[in-house]
Amino acid sequence: YHARGEDGKIKQFMCDMALLGLVYSVLFVAGLSAAFEPFRVLLGLDSRFLFPVLCAVGVLSCWQPLTQVVLQGMQKFNTIAFLGVAGNVLKLALVLCLVPLAHLSGYMFSSFGAGAVVLGVSFWSIRGLLSPRVKRVGYYAEWRGILAFAWPVAVMTIVGSIQAFIEPFVVKHFL
Repeated sequence: YHARGEDGKIKQFMCDMALLGLVYSVLFVAGLSAAFEPFRVLLGLDSRFLFPVLCAVGVLSCWQPLTQVVLQGMQKFNTIAFLGVAGNVLKLALVLCLVPLAHLSGYMFSSFGAGAVVLGVSFWSIRGLLSPRVKRVGYYAEWRGILAFAWPVAVMTIVGSIQAFIEPFVVKHFL
């Protein structure tokens, strides 16, 4: 849509995906609320900050794919490359500072902090689409082409989101 100058369709897509991200965020927090205590006991975790930061990282992982897809669609590849490098460097710096102080919670705070900065910069780079001057335009008539493109992207997005959530537990297991 960006190549054809149809920014209104991109804005409508973002609104639809934001609603989907909100639904997934609520489902994630509800599921984590139900399952956290047994996992906490099983892994022997004793941090009062772990549950809120896990919720924050989970919610963040529901929103990052939205900005990533929009950045790719708008061909902002320099921004994507910069955020890929800078986000990892920031996460490493935060891990080095926070893990000695707060262990697993420090690692989770590092993941959240770096992810929040990346998400903020992503939204800032697409701020033109978020302005009121861009009117939303429906794209629903093109659902077959969208579905053919979206299913592999959706699978990879789900796998990436699960990896972001599972990674701290794997680190805890091997440490």
